[in-house]
Amino acid sequence: MLNPFPELLVFGFFAPTLLRLAAAGVFLYVVSAQWERREAMAKIPFPIIGTSWGMGVVWVAVIIELIIAGMLLAGYYTQIAALLGMVAATKYFYFEKWWPTFAPLSRVTSVLLFVILISLLLSGAGALAYDLPL
Repeated sequence: MLNPFPELLVFGFFAPTLLRLAAAGVFLYVVSAQWERREAMAKIPFPIIGTSWGMGVVWVAVIIELIIAGMLLAGYYTQIAALLGMVAATKYFYFEKWWPTFAPLSRVTSVLLFVILISLLLSGAGALAYDLPL
């Protein structure tokens, strides 16, 4: 079948850029949601570490997710950020059932974020990125 808008294929290089910016926006949302809920998150008893680390766990999670969002936003080592983001999206998927304050995304949103990050891992950073070429 013929493409109805063949002129738009010129802009195909910007498709990973849009995915990258969307994933960065999701991570920025997660950071802001976790920052607002930091007091409640510090009181969550985790199976291995308990509540003794409290605010330390919250700070580590917020800083790592902020770094991932910044890397995706700037397009800096996008494939590494995509791998780290896939781990975070998997964390959101499993934590949403037991600790919903720690995972502000629904399970469906976590799966969609995971798929976007797989796409970025396979396709590269797109336009306007400081990344190593594929």
